Amino acid sequence: MHACFNCNAPTRLNLRGTWICLADLCAVAFGLETDAPAPPAALTQQPDPAPLPDPICVGCGKRPADLQEYVDLAADDGVAPSTFVMNDEGTYNRHNGHFACTICYVRLGCPSSPTGWVAP
Repeated sequence: MHACFNCNAPTRLNLRGTWICLADLCAVAFGLETDAPAPPAALTQQPDPAPLPDPICVGCGKRPADLQEYVDLAADDGVAPSTFVMNDEGTYNRHNGHFACTICYVRLGCPSSPTGWVAP
């Protein structure tokens, strides 16, 4: 029988080869005080997020740097136009990089959705 590596409690969980107490695991997960050592790095490491696709307008095919509205808005925020679109453009599709600039959004009929419309 295995026991927690910290307190030898009978309530235990094997996580990637390390036996730990469930109470200590919950305490660490919720930021509560515990005398348990930090969980193994393999349990706390998050994979690097995939980079977002480079934005391109779904209507006119232009990049944010080619559209004055995004150049100006990005300059106000001190970021690159593509960064502005990825962070602040509501129509930006994080899966394929498409967005709709204002002119194309209007040409598309100002689409909307209860969950927010993003360019296909």
